[in-house]
Amino acid sequence: MPAHERSRTTREPAVKDHCDKQVYSLLSDYRCILLKHNLEQRQFPPMSTKNLPPIIAILLILGGSVFGVLGGLHAIYTLLDLRNPRRLVPVDPAVTHAMANSALRLSGGRTDMWRAWIGFNFSHSLGVLLLATLAIWAGFRINRLPAAVMPALTLIGCFYVLLALLYWFRIPAIGVAIGTSCFAAAWVLSLR
Repeated sequence: MPAHERSRTTREPAVKDHCDKQVYSLLSDYRCILLKHNLEQRQFPPMSTKNLPPIIAILLILGGSVFGVLGGLHAIYTLLDLRNPRRLVPVDPAVTHAMANSALRLSGGRTDMWRAWIGFNFSHSLGVLLLATLAIWAGFRINRLPAAVMPALTLIGCFYVLLALLYWFRIPAIGVAIGTSCFAAAWVLSLR
C-alpha cells in the first residue's frame, strides 16, 4: 500500500471522531437554544398576547359550521346518489346514462364520466369538511392561533364564493357567502 494511502486510512478515524464531536456539540447547542426559548412546546407564535373577544371564536365556529353543514350534505347526497341518483345528477336521465357510458378522456378509458362525477363530488365534500374542521378548531384555539389562519380561512372562503357564483346554484352560494363573511368579520375584529 502506498504511503499516502496508508496515512489517509490512519487519519480517517481521528477525523471522523473529531467531526462527530463537532456535530454533537452543535446539536447540543441547538437543543439548549430550543429549551431556552421554550420552542419544543409551542410550534407557532400566538396570534396575540392579548385576550381576543369571544365573538371572534363564535364567528369562526359559526362560519365553520356553515361550511360543515354544506360539505356534510354534499357528501350525504353523493352517497345516496350511488344507489338512487336523484340529487346531484342531471335532470335528464339520458345524460346520466350517457355519463355512465362515456369514458373520461384523461383516464385513457379506465373510468367513465359517472364514476368521475361521483369522485369529484366526494373530494369536493372532503375539501369543504376539512375547511370547516380547520375553522372550528381555530375558534376553540383563538388565543393560541398562528396569525395566518384567519386570513387563510377568509381567502379560501372567497375562492369558494367565486366558484359558487360562477358554477353553483343559489343555496350553496348563500351558505358559502355567510360562512366566508363570518371568517372575514373574525379576521377584521382580531386586528383591533
